[in-house]
Amino acid sequence: MNTNGTTTEFVAYSTAPCLRCGNTSTVFLPATAASAIANRRPVHEVLPEATPELRELLISGIHPECWDALFGALEDE
Repeated sequence: MNTNGTTTEFVAYSTAPCLRCGNTSTVFLPATAASAIANRRPVHEVLPEATPELRELLISGIHPECWDALFGALEDE
């Protein structure tokens, strides 16, 4: 339940196929966020708390492990 007393509805959101492995993913998002992303609103505005890996998955469909295989893992600074 939200702080305003309402319940958030979650829906299954299917990503684009991953550019490396070709598989899609299903992510459960708040319905309002899924709708906004489907309507091309920037993911970082819709879900500012999302990790970089989740944002990339929602934007391009690339899985974190596929990203690492394609571009190498990011090093911590």
